[in-house]
Amino acid sequence: MEVGDYLRYLRGLISILTVVLFSASCNNFPEPEITVEALVSILSNEQYSEVGTQGLINPTKDHFRKLEFNFEVKHSSNTKIEFPQLGRV
Repeated sequence: MEVGDYLRYLRGLISILTVVLFSASCNNFPEPEITVEALVSILSNEQYSEVGTQGLINPTKDHFRKLEFNFEVKHSSNTKIEFPQLGRV
């Protein structure tokens, strides 16, 4: 091979690497940010009156808690989240 052939080969290789590097740098998507918050609190008398306690032996308000759950996802468009049905938990 002559020097001109090496230069053409080198020029082609640099061109391909440049295209690959630019393509890779354009696909930088931010990582998904996931925030999960859970708050457990004591039931009020009104909330306890709405709890189904049939079939339980000597239920009291102190046996139950209220669960508040906040789940937030940022920077993701294809997120599928499945929660179990409350009756099965």
